Parts: sequence; structure tokens; C-alpha cells
Amino acid sequence: REPAPVNVPKILLSFLKLLGRFTLLLDDVHWAESGVWRFLEQVRRQCPQVFTVAALNSSQSFSMGSGKLPSGPVCSFFDRALGSEDVLKVTLHSFTVAETYEFFSSKLGGSVPLDVVENVIAQTGGRPMYVAEVLDFLEHLEEKAQASTPTSSDGPVPDWKYLPIKELWDLIYLESNLVSIMTADIDKLPSTAQLTLKVASVLGDHICQQSVQVIHPMSTLPPPPVTIDEEENEELEKIQTRASVSFSMDLASLCSNSILVRQLDRQRMSSCSYSGFLLEGSFFSFKCTLLRQIAYELLPTAQRHTLHANYARLLLDHLESDPDFDFKTVILSLNDEEELSSSAHQRSLVYELIALHYLKANEKLDNDVYSKQILESLEAGATEALKASDFDRALRLTNECQGLLDELSLVHENWRLKVMSEASLYCLSAEANIGLGNRNDAVEDLLNA
Repeated sequence: REPAPVNVPKILLSFLKLLGRFTLLLDDVHWAESGVWRFLEQVRRQCPQVFTVAALNSSQSFSMGSGKLPSGPVCSFFDRALGSEDVLKVTLHSFTVAETYEFFSSKLGGSVPLDVVENVIAQTGGRPMYVAEVLDFLEHLEEKAQASTPTSSDGPVPDWKYLPIKELWDLIYLESNLVSIMTADIDKLPSTAQLTLKVASVLGDHICQQSVQVIHPMSTLPPPPVTIDEEENEELEKIQTRASVSFSMDLASLCSNSILVRQLDRQRMSSCSYSGFLLEGSFFSFKCTLLRQIAYELLPTAQRHTLHANYARLLLDHLESDPDFDFKTVILSLNDEEELSSSAHQRSLVYELIALHYLKANEKLDNDVYSKQILESLEAGATEALKASDFDRALRLTNECQGLLDELSLVHENWRLKVMSEASLYCLSAEANIGLGNRNDAVEDLLNA
């Protein structure tokens, strides 16, 4: 005869009743099964001398990425427990710059450079686990520096406080556990949300929902035919609606996991076109810069190239179809502090962003696949900068374009294209130098042209 099943919760309850005052610590209870929640309810009722601390992530996916508390034992436990006087709910929040400065100073035994603290917040989004990991690594660096001597095999270890920010983050990126922790957090996401996160990382720190949707490799948006009747148009709208709902769920999951922040304080700032269709939607920012970088590097190289090229084409199509549109959100990806004085200025920045994405698409390729597009985008950006009287930007873009031309291995048949491009660039450079008052340079540019 099979033995009777052991009632583990009942045995544990009996054991806890025998103890005096006792603290029960439970971590990651958001992953707990229903039996655990029923057990906690019994402990709360039958063992008043037991002090229970249950830590959970309310933003984590409770039921396969739903991002919501499931119905049943969990909700009933919270409804009853949080309504009683003997239960205290403590909600954690992201660290602010001031809190991080105080935390680091108290642990490291002295003042911490403010630029380091501000950078920690930008890179980690202020998430306590990430901030604490950075602190642990800085403590490790201090111990290493104190233990090292000028005669050590690796030489003396420099004080991290005096390292340039980039060098410090290179160390953190390569030697700390922060990257593996963030990668594990990405791996915990539903597979569709992971892919959407990686695609979004290509666009920059500020993204438009429809931009992600259109360039997504799993996008269900078909290219509309040249002429479509009413029935076909309705079917297209249904497909677009289904795709939009799917991507909305992915983005909502990324927001609930504190990876993206929805830009509620911005009005309609940008939109993206797809084969003549104007798509408007929500706008988001990455809360954690380093996590975006990690998601970006998880993309296969070939897929990364394709996404950059698709996004560049998307921006170019929209720029040409609606030249007066407001591109503020797109431009934020290029420079958060950029002054947007005119439509021509915006267009110059967008052309520069297009060139940047084509450059990324061309990265590590043996041939110059997108060279023509890069040159045309930089030249167009310089032309728009001249219209906006931004002569410094115009000169910089023409110089970048000229440098790229010098590097290109254009075949013999394209020598005419190269010469004509150089002549055009010299003319643009001359205009910029005239605007800046550099008459001698302008004359030289015209002679070269």
C-alpha cells in the first residue's frame, strides 16, 4: 500500500507554533505558486508571533508575461492582509541622484564625484539592484587599489575616482556582474517582448511605437498595393490593428518591468510613415541606458544592419513625403540638448541621423553597400543647415562627407560620381565659410570646386 502523502504546510505550521518570536524571510514571492500564498495566509492567522517579510517585484510577470497579479490566492491574500493593521506595505522606488550620492558616500567613506553619481543614474535608471551592484564593484576597486603596490606584477591600481567616466564604465562593463544581471533580466521577459526590446534599442534612447512596429522583423504590416478598394482597405486596417495591439502589449510589458518609460508629458511630437501611410502612436524613453546597449549587442550583426537600414529608409521616406513635419522625438535620439530653431534645422538633424543609421548598417561590411546613401544624407543635411544659417554644422557635415569620399574604394566607373560629389561639397563648404566669415577658406573651397 502506498504511504499517505505528507502535508508539508501542516507540519511547518505546527513547527512555527512551537517557536517563540521568529522572523520568516521570503524572497521573490512573485514567482510563488498558489500553495505558498495559502500557507502564508495560514501563518498570518495562526502564528501571530511569527514576523513575515515577503519581498516581491510587483512589476514582474506573474502569469507568463501578463504583468498583472493573477486572481485567486494571491489577490485574496493581499486583499485581506493589506487591509489589516498588523501588515505594512513598503513600496521601493528608483534611486534619485541625491539618494545615490548619500548611499555611495556612506558606503565608500567619503565624498563621491557628482558626475559619477549622475552617470550611474543614467546608466542604471536608478534601479536599486543595479545601483547596489555598481557600488559593490567600486568597493572592490578600492580594496584592489589599497592592496596594490608600485612593485605589483600589474603595477599600481589607479583610484577609480580619478578615472574618466568612459574608462570607469568600460571597467564596470567588462569586470562587474552588472552586465550578466541585466542580461538575465532581459532573458526573463517573454520572447516577443525580448525581440521588441532589441529592435527598439536600434532606434536610440527615445522611440516611437510605430517606428518599432514597422521595422520589426516579425511585423505583419504588408506593403499596400498601388490601388486598393474599400474591402482590401478594411482588411489592411484589421491587420494593422492586430499588429498594433501585439506591439502595445510588448511595450506595456517593457514599461511594467521598468525598462521603458512612456512619455506622457509630451504632445504628439513625431510619427512615422509606412509606404504612404501615416502611423501615429505612443512615445517611450529607455530608463536604463546600459540595458539598451546590452539589448542592442544581443542582436545578431546581420539583423542589426538590416534594422538600421530599414529605419534610415523609414525616416527618409517620411522626410520626403512630409517636409514640414515635427521630428523632435527622432532628433532627441541624436542629441538631448539640441536647440530646434527652425524646420530646416530639424531636417538637417534628421538627415544626419539617417546618415548615422546607414553608417551603422554599413559597419563591418567588406563592401560599401550604403555609401551612396550616406553621402547623399550628409550632403542634404549640410544644405539644410545652410538654410537654417547653422554654418558650423554645415561645415562639419561637409568635412565628414569629404572624409568619407576619401575613404571610399569607388570602382573606375564611379570616378565621375566621386568628382561631382567633391565639387558639390566644396561649394557647400564655401557657403558655410562665407557665413562664418572665413573668406580665405571660402576662396580655397571655390577653387577646389
